[in-house]
Amino acid sequence: MDQCLSPYNWLGIEIGLPPEVILCDVTMRDGEKTPGVAFTLAEKIELAKELEAIGVPQIQVGVPGSSKNARQEVEAICQLGLASKTEAMTRGTYEGWQNDIEAALSCGADILHSYLPMSPYIRSMYAPLSDEQMLQRADHIIQHAQKWGAKIINISLLDATRAEENFLWAMIRRVAEKGVDRIRIADTVGTATPEGIFYLIRRVREAVDHLKKRPLVGLHCHNDFGLALANVFAGVKAGATLIDVSVNGLGERSGNPSLAEVAIGLEILYKVKTHIRLDRLYDLAKLVERISGLPIPTNKPLVGEYVFADESDAHVAAILKEPFAFQGVRPELLGNKRKFVIGKSTGPHVLNLKSKELGLNVSQDLYPKIMEGIREKSEKRKGKILTDEELIEVIEVIKGQFPR
Repeated sequence: MDQCLSPYNWLGIEIGLPPEVILCDVTMRDGEKTPGVAFTLAEKIELAKELEAIGVPQIQVGVPGSSKNARQEVEAICQLGLASKTEAMTRGTYEGWQNDIEAALSCGADILHSYLPMSPYIRSMYAPLSDEQMLQRADHIIQHAQKWGAKIINISLLDATRAEENFLWAMIRRVAEKGVDRIRIADTVGTATPEGIFYLIRRVREAVDHLKKRPLVGLHCHNDFGLALANVFAGVKAGATLIDVSVNGLGERSGNPSLAEVAIGLEILYKVKTHIRLDRLYDLAKLVERISGLPIPTNKPLVGEYVFADESDAHVAAILKEPFAFQGVRPELLGNKRKFVIGKSTGPHVLNLKSKELGLNVSQDLYPKIMEGIREKSEKRKGKILTDEELIEVIEVIKGQFPR
């Protein structure tokens, strides 16, 4: 058994869930907007291949029309022949929007993605189009993409969660009736609650479900209020089947939903298939930690270095008897490991385990003095666990003071 979860989970689900969802990784595009993050082409290629290897079905590779360098990078990744579908983004209200579309399709992207700003708060930073002009622009984007042979057309509605509702529904109906393949609702500034996301996604589904060609409904969340993961689950419950994710939750400001948290949450908590190789998630997280230069917080859910670590002696004693005493899933499920660490709460169970692990012959009569030495050293460490070398040092000092 890899998991032991709350039996009340399913009792709280009042509606059906989709059997599976498509996860689209946006680490190369949105994740690279994280302050200080700048991937090289070689790093993006390494990431793309690893995403493919763990079963990510779709990768958002960039905005090829934004610069010559961006186009070269997008083209290089699209030409890798990945099993994962590649998605290139274009700017719908940019004055050269046709060139953006042509650049994306010339690169060989599987999915043509164009975005349109919805709310009055961000529309002012783009071309000053009226509501009717925005609707017409959506028509023209779809027509131009079709003319250039786009196989899958995605329209994203930026800041949809703060848009005026009548205009939002007019846009959704317009692009759906024009035969767009996918409609993404974007909570661009992370201001929506799970209830707001559920309402919007359900309304979108109601607006398109009567069509002969029903577009797939997607969701792009940001974590500004710490609600991105909850909003993803609310969106899936309402019928979204395309979810944007980012490795380690990278992304501008507070980031995007974490790939590991979304995949594990959907697969384990909600029994929704993502087709992700869960046992490779930890290694993927460490790869992105390396190429981004941003350390993973040690308590980052699922992939943090110490999220399956125990220092408390009572917890360790319980886990030795029952592995699920203080965890809902086995760490091996996602390629992580259980650890017993040394710190202020260390007691005889942990000390005994670590002594055997390190091949040390320590009399249990010395345990109280050793634990006192560990507590004194831990209080000076502030946020860091004691290393094996420091534990050995404490033990040797105590053994020297109290020879047997």
